[in-house]
Amino acid sequence: MLISDDGSTEDLVSVCDEFKSKLDITYIKSKKNRGCGGNRAFALDYFLTEINTTYFTFLDSDDALLP
Repeated sequence: MLISDDGSTEDLVSVCDEFKSKLDITYIKSKKNRGCGGNRAFALDYFLTEINTTYFTFLDSDDALLP
């Protein structure tokens, strides 16, 4: 799971740390707020260069992924 933080002021590192024992989480944070499209491009660039996987999807902070 890749979590891309778009320069928020929330403490997402501690939230990610809570779930690292249960989920394979990679957390990246943008140094500036890029907006929705810019953050997606930031995450996609990281994904394409750093992560080897078959599937990729975007979930915004107000989305839920159900089984």
